[in-house]
Amino acid sequence: MLSTRPFYELARATFKRADHGLFGGKHIQFGNNNPFSKKKTRRTWLPNVQHKKIYSEIFGQFFHLRVTTSVLRTIDKKGGLDRYLLETSEKNLSGKLAVQMRRNLEAKLERNNLGLPAVEMDGEEELVAKDEKEELVAKDEKEELVAKDEKEAEGLVLINSAESNELALTNEEEEEEENEEEAKDPRRRIKRVKSKKGVNKKKAKHK
Repeated sequence: MLSTRPFYELARATFKRADHGLFGGKHIQFGNNNPFSKKKTRRTWLPNVQHKKIYSEIFGQFFHLRVTTSVLRTIDKKGGLDRYLLETSEKNLSGKLAVQMRRNLEAKLERNNLGLPAVEMDGEEELVAKDEKEELVAKDEKEELVAKDEKEAEGLVLINSAESNELALTNEEEEEEENEEEAKDPRRRIKRVKSKKGVNKKKAKHK
């Protein structure tokens, strides 16, 4: 008796990430690192997955999808996302999202041929909307962090400027006090001038 399960479920152990993108049958691979010392260690190879915005002519909109580079090459070879989905068998698509998109495309074409109104898409719109929402959330978080850093930097600048103003005021007050004392006692002024000359001579010697 033939199974009623879809092709992508009858294939070998499914790569769960492939259900949320166009992986074209690519799976995680296992093997060994084989160095010069011949001491092998286990390792894995993940598919080369890219986040791409691909246009569908039939639906007339862009889709944000996780796509492997091999599928991207196949899409270019076929001449677009729609042709890739329609001309590739469900077994080779091997993913829930890809199969759902294919079925929605077929339904859309049938309804267009019969002159019926278009029907909203099922699973892929939810997944695409979810991806877009995650991207927006990540973008908002990044903007919040940048704004927070800017505020902290502004606060540090204000603190530094306030400290410098306080130091300037204290220096001015000290100078005013010294000038008042010198006005009362001119001998203090002579001593200060001599001390400055001595400091300048020392600096000249060091140079």
